[in-house]
Amino acid sequence: VTLVKHSIWVSVSGGEAADIAAAIWRKKPPGTNYNGATTYVIADTRYEAPRPEYTVAWNTATPTAIKYAVQITDSVDNPPAVVNLVKAAIIAAFAGQDGGPVARIGSRINAGRYYAPVTAAATPGSTINVESILLGTSTATLTSVLMGINQKPTLVASDITVTLV
Repeated sequence: VTLVKHSIWVSVSGGEAADIAAAIWRKKPPGTNYNGATTYVIADTRYEAPRPEYTVAWNTATPTAIKYAVQITDSVDNPPAVVNLVKAAIIAAFAGQDGGPVARIGSRINAGRYYAPVTAAATPGSTINVESILLGTSTATLTSVLMGINQKPTLVASDITVTLV
């Protein structure tokens, strides 16, 4: 990312343009330039009409699919619908629903973070033994992925491959 001199760079995922621009406008120091392709014109409400207007710019983060390849032991001890349970556990962990860190803009996503939630997805009287978990953005071949500050990690069940080995 190349920045304009004396500027700020903000990467955003979600929200309404007016709210985003207002938040940036309130927080930035005076005389600051902006970076980014998404813009919104905001009026300075500290003045009477006609109010001066300024164009606030930011980056809208690019949705970046994360792909997972999970290998679990093929065992009679696996719960019924083990593939669906594994996918659901990864999706929940990705969103931080298990109390762990959420996959975010600029974050490192580590495959090791998913071993415990996958193992914990076993139903009473069953077990899930994880052989390996790999991930990536085009193919799942890595143990970690570093998201750029302009990338928002996304995940859908079809991007998770579960193989019984």
